[in-house]
Amino acid sequence: MDFPTADFPPTLLRDLLDVTRSIGLHDAELETLLGAHLSALRAAVPSYRGMQLTIVGAGTPVNLSTLRSPEDGEIRSSLRLSLTTVAPGCHRDSDVVFYAAGVGAFVDLATDLGYATGLPVITGGPPSSLLESADGDGNIGHESREPIGPILLDADLPPSSVVAGLVGLEHMSTINRAVGMLIHQGHRPDEALARIHRLAASEQVEAHVYAARLLAR
Repeated sequence: MDFPTADFPPTLLRDLLDVTRSIGLHDAELETLLGAHLSALRAAVPSYRGMQLTIVGAGTPVNLSTLRSPEDGEIRSSLRLSLTTVAPGCHRDSDVVFYAAGVGAFVDLATDLGYATGLPVITGGPPSSLLESADGDGNIGHESREPIGPILLDADLPPSSVVAGLVGLEHMSTINRAVGMLIHQGHRPDEALARIHRLAASEQVEAHVYAARLLAR
């Protein structure tokens, strides 16, 4: 991949690729997704300041934040896209949020994306509104195994982080190892994952905590 190190530190890129492999999203898909969006953003939005990527696997989100220093300008605009828009294999909660310093920086781009994808553009709506415009099956404008949310403008202000970092990879790894152990014991993959989440809920702990306990037995 050819991404500027200022946006994607090499160690974060390597860890992110580990995530995509663990959930079955091909590296090429990720490269196409991020590369195309970043190229368009830098050309269309001079005040671009970074992004936050969420990839959900094993029922656990992994968040990659690559926002630049506040010294580069206060963030006043955001644009959220569901990854299922371009990578149908992604979980419905996997998405990417882009940030910029200029007020209204993403309006034209959101309009173009909405026209190209057939998805509605919602301004200022909270992330929980992702499925408000969906039909009874949670689909918006496209048939898909996973519901596709609308394009959200300025719904993620202020940003949840201003420092580059990767959170959740270790938790996902723990759950995947526990799933592997249950598969070895005769469970189907989907049954194994569901069992971990169900028993974690019954014990009122997070899935990775229960998975760690399971591995320690």
